[in-house]
Amino acid sequence: MVKIQEVELLDAIRENNGNACTNWGFCLACGMQQEGYEPDARHYECEDCGKRQVFGAEEILIMGAYTADTSCTICRHQPCQCRHDNHSQ
Repeated sequence: MVKIQEVELLDAIRENNGNACTNWGFCLACGMQQEGYEPDARHYECEDCGKRQVFGAEEILIMGAYTADTSCTICRHQPCQCRHDNHSQ
């Protein structure tokens, strides 16, 4: 399971609260941020990897499926200079 970075998650929640049309969610399989998911969404299909691991941003906060670690989730460089596909930074 991919852990979403805390700063990215909190930014998405702030944007959700300011704009009811946005509603960000994240795929816990591949880490992609996606638009159009209810705050309490669970196990929706990911538009990128196809797995049913998209959760609403607020749901991820409640679940604790995030990390305060700001290093790259792939190579652990901080800050990352590698340019990975599906880069979570």
